[in-house]
Amino acid sequence: MIYVCLMNFMNIKHEANLVKQLKTILARMNDVANQKLLPHNKFKDITPQKEKIKEFEIKTGDLRVYLIKEHLTGHIIIFAGKKNSQKEDIRKFRSLKKSYLNQ
Repeated sequence: MIYVCLMNFMNIKHEANLVKQLKTILARMNDVANQKLLPHNKFKDITPQKEKIKEFEIKTGDLRVYLIKEHLTGHIIIFAGKKNSQKEDIRKFRSLKKSYLNQ
């Protein structure tokens, strides 16, 4: 099961200049799901030290997607945002992750 922050995806989808980048993000997500290796500048581990559940970032020029895979259930949590709101998006993503893991 995949949990996605649809609001951010829908907001991004309505910005015509980002549609191509959104398609690229989705293709990269597919590559990662199929265990294809991507360069560090496109897919990287952003897990804070001492954190048990790994966090990852997939990016294009202006878009970022943050995700985890919870190994016990296979659930994936995804949060999307733009480069200019990256710090706030990571904070929201980590809050979503924490809420999910504490349920």
